[in-house]
Amino acid sequence: MAAAPRGRRLVGSPFTSGSPARRPCVTASRRLDTRGLEKRGTGTMESGPAIFAGLVFALFGAGLLVWTTARVRHGRPVALDVSPVASATVAGVAAVIALSLGAWFLTRA
Repeated sequence: MAAAPRGRRLVGSPFTSGSPARRPCVTASRRLDTRGLEKRGTGTMESGPAIFAGLVFALFGAGLLVWTTARVRHGRPVALDVSPVASATVAGVAAVIALSLGAWFLTRA
Protein backbone atom coordinates (compact mmCIF):
# COMPACT_ATOMS: atom_id res chain seq x y z
CA MET A 1 0.00 0.00 0.00
CA ALA A 2 1.35 3.38 -0.99
CA ALA A 3 1.94 6.00 1.62
CA ALA A 4 -0.35 9.01 1.57
CA PRO A 5 1.17 12.41 0.74
CA ARG A 6 1.85 14.68 3.67
CA GLY A 7 -1.25 16.31 5.09
CA ARG A 8 -3.63 13.98 3.25
CA ARG A 9 -5.52 11.03 4.60
CA LEU A 10 -6.35 7.93 2.57
CA VAL A 11 -9.86 7.73 3.99
CA GLY A 12 -12.12 10.77 3.99
CA SER A 13 -14.32 11.93 6.80
CA PRO A 14 -17.40 9.74 7.36
CA PHE A 15 -19.53 12.89 7.72
CA THR A 16 -19.73 14.74 4.44
CA SER A 17 -22.14 17.57 3.72
CA GLY A 18 -24.65 15.16 2.20
CA SER A 19 -24.17 12.33 4.66
CA PRO A 20 -27.48 10.84 5.83
CA ALA A 21 -25.91 10.11 9.20
CA ARG A 22 -25.41 13.82 9.78
CA ARG A 23 -28.62 15.20 8.26
CA PRO A 24 -31.16 12.36 7.98
CA CYS A 25 -34.09 14.51 6.81
CA VAL A 26 -32.30 16.48 4.08
CA THR A 27 -31.38 15.05 0.70
CA ALA A 28 -27.86 15.48 -0.59
CA SER A 29 -28.98 17.22 -3.79
CA ARG A 30 -32.05 19.37 -4.26
CA ARG A 31 -33.95 19.48 -7.55
CA LEU A 32 -34.23 23.04 -8.77
CA ASP A 33 -36.29 24.51 -11.59
CA THR A 34 -35.03 27.03 -14.15
CA ARG A 35 -35.45 29.95 -11.74
CA GLY A 36 -33.36 28.29 -9.03
CA LEU A 37 -36.36 27.46 -6.85
CA GLU A 38 -36.83 24.00 -5.41
CA LYS A 39 -39.41 21.93 -7.28
CA ARG A 40 -42.47 20.99 -5.27
CA GLY A 41 -43.54 17.37 -5.15
CA THR A 42 -40.55 15.88 -6.95
CA GLY A 43 -39.84 12.33 -5.95
CA THR A 44 -42.69 12.09 -3.48
CA MET A 45 -45.86 10.06 -3.26
CA GLU A 46 -47.86 13.10 -4.41
CA SER A 47 -46.77 12.68 -8.03
CA GLY A 48 -48.66 9.39 -8.44
CA PRO A 49 -52.17 10.88 -8.42
CA ALA A 50 -51.06 13.67 -10.76
CA ILE A 51 -49.73 11.15 -13.27
CA PHE A 52 -52.93 9.09 -13.01
CA ALA A 53 -55.18 12.11 -13.48
CA GLY A 54 -53.07 13.38 -16.36
CA LEU A 55 -53.28 10.06 -18.17
CA VAL A 56 -57.03 9.79 -17.60
CA PHE A 57 -57.68 13.28 -18.97
CA ALA A 58 -55.30 12.79 -21.90
CA LEU A 59 -56.82 9.44 -22.88
CA PHE A 60 -60.37 10.76 -22.57
CA GLY A 61 -59.56 13.86 -24.63
CA ALA A 62 -57.79 11.85 -27.33
CA GLY A 63 -60.63 9.32 -27.48
CA LEU A 64 -63.29 12.01 -27.69
CA LEU A 65 -61.39 13.83 -30.41
CA VAL A 66 -60.94 10.66 -32.49
CA TRP A 67 -64.59 9.67 -32.00
CA THR A 68 -65.87 13.14 -32.93
CA THR A 69 -63.66 13.25 -36.02
CA ALA A 70 -64.85 9.80 -37.14
CA ARG A 71 -68.54 10.75 -36.66
CA VAL A 72 -68.14 13.98 -38.61
CA ARG A 73 -66.24 12.30 -41.48
CA HIS A 74 -68.93 9.63 -41.86
CA GLY A 75 -71.70 12.23 -41.77
CA ARG A 76 -73.20 10.76 -38.60
CA PRO A 77 -74.57 12.98 -35.82
CA VAL A 78 -72.32 13.62 -32.84
CA ALA A 79 -75.37 14.25 -30.63
CA LEU A 80 -79.01 13.49 -31.40
CA ASP A 81 -81.53 16.30 -31.92
CA VAL A 82 -78.81 18.96 -31.93
CA SER A 83 -77.29 20.97 -34.76
CA PRO A 84 -74.40 18.96 -36.30
CA VAL A 85 -72.11 21.98 -36.32
CA ALA A 86 -72.85 22.91 -32.70
CA SER A 87 -72.47 19.36 -31.40
CA ALA A 88 -69.18 18.81 -33.26
CA THR A 89 -67.87 22.15 -32.02
CA VAL A 90 -68.78 21.49 -28.39
CA ALA A 91 -67.33 17.96 -28.51
CA GLY A 92 -64.13 19.25 -30.14
CA VAL A 93 -63.71 22.01 -27.57
CA ALA A 94 -64.30 19.53 -24.72
CA ALA A 95 -61.69 17.18 -26.22
CA VAL A 96 -59.12 19.96 -26.51
CA ILE A 97 -59.80 21.09 -22.93
CA ALA A 98 -59.40 17.51 -21.66
CA LEU A 99 -56.13 17.11 -23.58
CA SER A 100 -54.87 20.42 -22.18
CA LEU A 101 -55.75 19.42 -18.63
CA GLY A 102 -54.02 16.08 -19.11
CA ALA A 103 -50.87 17.80 -20.34
CA TRP A 104 -51.02 20.27 -17.44
CA PHE A 105 -51.33 17.47 -14.87
CA LEU A 106 -48.46 15.56 -16.45
CA THR A 107 -46.19 18.61 -16.29
CA ARG A 108 -46.96 18.94 -12.57
CA ALA A 109 -46.06 15.32 -11.80
